[in-house]
Amino acid sequence: MSARRPREAKSGSQARVIAASFTGGVAAMALAGLVCTVAAGGGLSLTAAHASPLAHAGAPAVQPIDVAAVQAQLTRAESDMRETQTATNGAMTRLQALSN
Repeated sequence: MSARRPREAKSGSQARVIAASFTGGVAAMALAGLVCTVAAGGGLSLTAAHASPLAHAGAPAVQPIDVAAVQAQLTRAESDMRETQTATNGAMTRLQALSN
């Protein structure tokens, strides 16, 4: 194993710095090229935005509500609630008496 001389270490270090600088410059130029192209082409402009109508194939995504079915379901739920209240009325009265 031979130890590097200071001059060789310095030249290797310089080579890494030069390579890193070159790579950074290339990346900056590529990024600037892309950004300038998009900006010049109006890619960032909202004035040229256009809405396009969607063609629906088949049934719509949101189905219409059947109001009669919803009302019937609510009526059944209210009836069930009244029946349950009537069935548990005695037990609730006893609980209230015990809690007082």
